[in-house]
Amino acid sequence: MKEINFDEEHRSCIDKILNESWETFKRQFVWQTIMSEARNEAAFQFCFASIIKEIGNRYVKSDEAFFVDLETKIEVGADIISKYHDYNISKWKFIDITCGFKVGDNIKYKCAIELKCPIAGNTKHTAFPHTMYRIYRDLMYLEIESKNSLDDISEGRFYLMTNDVHYTNKPAYAEKAKTDSTYKPLGLLDPLNSESRINSTEKGEVCYHPAKEGGQIRKIKLDNSYEINWEKAKIQGKQEIENWYFLEIKIPQKSE
Repeated sequence: MKEINFDEEHRSCIDKILNESWETFKRQFVWQTIMSEARNEAAFQFCFASIIKEIGNRYVKSDEAFFVDLETKIEVGADIISKYHDYNISKWKFIDITCGFKVGDNIKYKCAIELKCPIAGNTKHTAFPHTMYRIYRDLMYLEIESKNSLDDISEGRFYLMTNDVHYTNKPAYAEKAKTDSTYKPLGLLDPLNSESRINSTEKGEVCYHPAKEGGQIRKIKLDNSYEINWEKAKIQGKQEIENWYFLEIKIPQKSE
């Protein structure tokens, strides 16, 4: 007879919680049981956080609590800022969602989550290259947070959902990189479905143009390469069927 063992590590539980939460979030969005009207990033983040909280509560032990917070403000120490001095790291960083297990005030395990939702046709939709820069910057921060255990963070997750197909098949700076070797393409291309066969989220340094004329080029450094696997779903919009695209990137956990 097989013995049941529910004494799982927090790391394993977080993995199950977020996998189920992401699948639930996507399914409910596609079925339009959530977010059928309001479509903005803050609303998406709140909805996703609510699902994480509901599912996470199923995994707590009697002496534990599962927590979910929005817009967590963390301080980046001077030593980290100095270490990444070429990459304009800020002293303060707001994380879209944090979740994990705690006993009293003692954090047992904590995950940092960034969820980005660039929406085509939104009047507040920023330029494609700038949004791609923000995405790469979020990935860099998630690496820094988990690698250095900032604010007790052990791992990170990055999620993106969009109805703009350009994020799946078009890198920013593709043309600029041909004429200026300073720049590399910034993209989230699926190498199996992209004509260029470029996985442009390989580790290394990429550059973004200066904030102001004559300013310094903004740099981003990724310590890891990431596998890109987009998912696609059709959703009935107000006037026509829309294609939506979903992406999850897992940031490596800190070494024990």
